[in-house]
Amino acid sequence: EYGKALALEPDSSEAWARRGEARFGLAQRRLQAGKDPGDLLERIEEDLGKALELDPRRTWAWKRRGDLRATVASLRLARGQDPSPSLRDAVADYDRSLELDAPLPTVLVELAMLRLVWSRWEEGHGRDPTPLLSACIADYDKLLKHQPRNTAAWLNRGSAKAGLGLWRANHGADPTADFEGASADYAKAIEMEPGLFVAWTSRGSVRIEWGNYLAVHGEDPASLFEQAVADCSRAKELEPRSGLPLLQRGNARTHWARYRMRAGQDPEPLLREAEEDYGAALAADPGTPRAWLHRGNLRALWAELAERLGTDPEPRFAAAADDYGKALERDPRSLEAWTERGRVRLARGLRRRAGGGDAGELFAGARQDLERAVGLEPRRARALVARGRLHHALGEWKQALGDLESALRLEPACEPEIRAAIEDARARAGSPDAR
Repeated sequence: EYGKALALEPDSSEAWARRGEARFGLAQRRLQAGKDPGDLLERIEEDLGKALELDPRRTWAWKRRGDLRATVASLRLARGQDPSPSLRDAVADYDRSLELDAPLPTVLVELAMLRLVWSRWEEGHGRDPTPLLSACIADYDKLLKHQPRNTAAWLNRGSAKAGLGLWRANHGADPTADFEGASADYAKAIEMEPGLFVAWTSRGSVRIEWGNYLAVHGEDPASLFEQAVADCSRAKELEPRSGLPLLQRGNARTHWARYRMRAGQDPEPLLREAEEDYGAALAADPGTPRAWLHRGNLRALWAELAERLGTDPEPRFAAAADDYGKALERDPRSLEAWTERGRVRLARGLRRRAGGGDAGELFAGARQDLERAVGLEPRRARALVARGRLHHALGEWKQALGDLESALRLEPACEPEIRAAIEDARARAGSPDAR
C-alpha cells in the first residue's frame, strides 16, 4: 500500500518512512523466527534514508534507522564481523533523534546499551573503551533521573562502571571509584528486586576484579573474595538451574586461592571447592566455553602449586590443556583459550626440556596456539608476552624482543614480569648471528 502511495506521490516523506517501518517489522519477525531477512535490511535503509532526505526533522525516523543499524551491528557480531561502522551510525542516529526531542527515556535505553556493546567489542580488540563507557554511564545518569526505579538501568550502569574499572586496573590507573560505583549500582538493583539473580552474580564478579586489584597492589583481598563467594551463592539459590553463579563462584575461589598461594597460605581447600563449582557449572551447561576455559585456568594454577611443592604438575597441566581444547571446540575464536593453552604448552615444554626430554612437539603446539591468539588480536599484551617467552626459550632473540617490547607498550603494568627477559633478549639480539 505504501508502494502504491509512493507511485502517486514520490516525494512523500511520510510514505517512505512508513514503508521502512513496515519492512522493519517484517525483518524483525523473520529474525525472531531464525530466518534470513534477505535484502529487507538494505531496503529499509533506503526507505528511511529517503524519508530523512525529504524531511530531516522526522524524529522517529532517525530513531527507527538507529534501531535498524543496531540490528545490523548485532548480526555482524553474531558472524564475527566488525560491527563498528553500524554501531557508529546507529549512535549518530540516536543522538540526532535526541536533538529533535525524541522521547528521552526510550532513546536513552537503546543508546546506552549500544555504547555498552560497542565498548566490549573495542576492548576485546585491544582498543580503549573508556570514551564509550563514560558516555554510556552519562546516558544512564540521565535515564535514572527520569526513571529512578528502572532496575535494568542500575544494573547496566553498574556493568559500564565495572568495565571502566577493569580497563583502568589493567592499564595502570586506580579503579577503586569505578568498582565502588559498580557495587553500589548492583546493590541498588538488588534493593529494588531482591530476587534478581543476575544482579547478585554481577556484584560478585566486580568484587572478584576489585579483589584482584588489591592483591596486585599488596593489599589483602580476602574479604572481597569472601563477599563474592556469598553473592554467587545467593544467586545460585535464586536460580538453581543456571550454571552462571557456579562459574563465577568458581572464579572467586580460584582467584582467592591464587592470592593465598602467593601469600604463602594453603590454597588447596579453595582449589577443591572451585573444581567442584566448575564441574557443577559444566553439568548444568556443558556447552559453555567459558566454564571449560576457567576450569583450565584453575588446573593450570594447581599445576603451578604442584611445582612449588615439588610434586609432579604434569597431570594438572595436561588436564588444563584438555579443558582449553574443549573451550576451543565450542568457541574457535576464544582469544583467551588460545593464549592460555599456548602458555601451558610452553610451561610443559620448558619443564620437559629441563628434564632432558624432547620438548619439540610441545613448543610447536605452543607456537601454533600463540600465533593464532596474536592473529585474532595483535594488541593483546598477554598473548604477546607468552609468544615472546616462547621465542626467548627457542633462542629467537630478535623476535622475542619485538613481542616483549610490543607488550610493554600496550600494557606498561606487565613491566616487572618481563623486565629480565627483555634485557636478556636485547643483549643477545645484538650479536651477528642472532635470530
